[in-house]
Amino acid sequence: MPDLMTHILFSIKSYPTIFEQPIEMQLRKLIVEPILSSNLKFQSTIVVDGLDQCNNKANISCLLDAFPAVLSVVSGRLRFILLSHPEHMIEVSFDIPALKSISTVINLKDEVDDATDIHMFMTDSIQQLKLNFQHCTGLESSWPQDTRALVDVMMCSKLLYNFSAVQCMAHSLKAIYSLHIMICSILANTELCALLAQQIGQHNAS
Repeated sequence: MPDLMTHILFSIKSYPTIFEQPIEMQLRKLIVEPILSSNLKFQSTIVVDGLDQCNNKANISCLLDAFPAVLSVVSGRLRFILLSHPEHMIEVSFDIPALKSISTVINLKDEVDDATDIHMFMTDSIQQLKLNFQHCTGLESSWPQDTRALVDVMMCSKLLYNFSAVQCMAHSLKAIYSLHIMICSILANTELCALLAQQIGQHNAS
């Protein structure tokens, strides 16, 4: 958004110490005023991820306290999506009437079927590994024959219980497929196979 960038840069140049000012003033000078001064014709959305990861808890409170006044100025032109673990201090802030009246709290554990997402992610990951194997070797991977059944077994055995576990499993399968590709490459090289056979024979003889 070049137009918005121009106004933000103008604010920074006009207020060189803006990043040392209170959170509410930063919101006004770096976000609210630039949006009001710009030619944006649509509602803008700002995503703040990992709100609970901010080490300065006082800053979190200041940010949440500033939202009602800030958003009243840009009503209809700006909205925020805040992502956070449900820490007590953050939950309490959203119970304050001024913030509660302008916000909607969504508990992802209640709203999202994470089991379906995990199953879809793992199935897609395995299919991508099989396609990569075929691209590298010119052969079709015979394992797993039934990707969905394999993922079902993994989920039933609790091998895939959260996204971190899914990432670890996907990484392990990638290593297995990389080894598979290496073995197929060796077997496709007759000279290398003959050399390996000779080395194995010499080793057994000794």
